[in-house]
Parts: sequence; C-alpha cells; structure tokens
Amino acid sequence: MAIYLTGLTALAFWRWRALSISRADEPSLTRLTHFGPCTEHPSEIAVACRAFRNDHDPIHVTCTNTRTELAVRFHTCICEVPRGSIFRLNDRLFVVSPELALMQATKRLPLTAAILHACEACATYTFDEDDLRGFRDRPPLTSVRQLMRFANSVQQLSGIKQLRRITAHAIDNAASPRETATALILSLPNRLGGFGLPQPTLNKSIPIPTSEQRALAQSTFRTDLFWERHGIALEYDSNAFHSSPADIARDSRRRNILHTLGIEVITITNAELRSIDDTERIARLIARRLGKKIRIRTADFPNKHYELRKLLLSNHA
Repeated sequence: MAIYLTGLTALAFWRWRALSISRADEPSLTRLTHFGPCTEHPSEIAVACRAFRNDHDPIHVTCTNTRTELAVRFHTCICEVPRGSIFRLNDRLFVVSPELALMQATKRLPLTAAILHACEACATYTFDEDDLRGFRDRPPLTSVRQLMRFANSVQQLSGIKQLRRITAHAIDNAASPRETATALILSLPNRLGGFGLPQPTLNKSIPIPTSEQRALAQSTFRTDLFWERHGIALEYDSNAFHSSPADIARDSRRRNILHTLGIEVITITNAELRSIDDTERIARLIARRLGKKIRIRTADFPNKHYELRKLLLSNHA
C-alpha cells in the first residue's frame, strides 16, 4: 500500500523542500498516472509528514478506496492524472506535483483566494513568522506557464476549470507579499475588485550602463513592477529596510539611472497601499502613463475592492 500526499499537504511539502538543505527523500518523478489504495493508519501518515507539516493542519491524502478519519482527509480519485504528476519520496510515500496540488487545494475556494494561492506558489518567497520581514526567500514552486501547460493537458479532473480561470490572472516572480498584493490590486478585473490595468512583469532584470556598474557594485537593477512597453516601473517602498542615509542615496542614484534609460519610476509606500484613496490615485496615475483609462463597470465594485484588499492586506501589515 502507499500514501499519496495531495492538495495543501503536497504544497506544504514542496515549500519545505524548496528551503531544505537535506537531500533525504529526494523526490523522483514516476510514470504513474493513477493513485492506489491507502490502508496506513493515520498515525503512520502523520509520522511520514512530520518534517514539513504544521501539527494543526489536516493531512490530505488521495486514494482509490473510501475512508473516513478525523486526523486525515482522504480524497477518493480513480481518474487518470497526467504523467509527471506523481513523485516518489520513498517506497510507500508519494507526493503530487505543485501544479496538481494547487488544482486540488483551490478548486472550492473563491477565485480571488485561489489566484492568491497560485501567485504565492509562483513567487520567490514563503511565509515565515521567525523572519523579521514575515517571509523568507525561496525558489518558485511552479510558474504560470507550467500551470497553463498542466491545465491544457487535463480534461476531466475536478478543479480543472477553476485552474484555467486562475492562470488567466496569476503573476510570476513576486519577491514579497506586498508585491503580490500590489500587482493583484492593480491588475485584476473590476469584477474581482481590481483596477483592471495590464499585468506588469515582476522583478524584471534591467542592465545597468557599464559606466555605472562599478560604483553600484552590480550589473543589473530589478524593478518591483514593470510595464516594459511603456517604460513605467512601480517600486514598493517598505519604509522598513531602506531608510539609512546610504540607502536613500543609493535609491536616488538608482532612480536617476533608470530615468536615463527612459524608465519612469513611481513609488508606492506601505501607508499608500493601505489607503484606498491613495492606492486609487496611484492606479490612475499609472493608467495615464500607460495610455489607459480606469473605467469601473462593476456595480458593486466598492464591496469587491474592499474584500480583495482585506484578503491581500489584512494579515501582513
């Protein structure tokens, strides 16, 4: 018999894996396209997950037999899954791919919450209460392109329609929760509470002129949000990690260099992001620079916008 970790439990594994320096239980891709039965006792399953699971979170397991347990949520599935969706950790422990796990975990969530899950899976951070910032850096678990490829390879699995809706709005490469929040507030359509601007590229690498590289001790800049075709960059100023005189001088020089490259830099602070009026003012400024107009056509937009902001900002002041 075998244990197939799925949904939120599988995502927890991949987050842990991205941060782990241990090579024990290295995932190996299998050719499996079906799940099997699971008869292991819940305590055995809990032991298998102890390295990466929060003790308060339920364990999600998919199997072909029907089971009901308090400590483990068993999901019955006899359908075929795409080859490359199941990884082996050891002789009896398997985990599904980040793409399949995300589909499973978000299929019953509201669309905005599901999009947020996808953005965080495609981001370069993970939440960590022990870090001063509230998060720490890690490689992305997947990408929007990989999610789209997976969605196009599946026809009948439960949750596939939701995953296709998610990929239309998810954004790669956010380096912080605030970047995710800012990008979604600006780019999601009105019906989901956003301002409907074109999607920006996050953390775009921009070459620095050779004459400036030595003084800056780097060869590229990264812009938080970037609308490349229009040369517009939006930078998030946290007020927490860039406040020394040296940092202020460096940021000023950085903006001047970007200006010489034809890139206009607009700044948004944490206080502005948390202010509905200030965020809208900045959104309309960006829209003008992009040659767009923000036209709100959703009747209950204020409520939608409030709920989106609550989702994105309430836990990370």
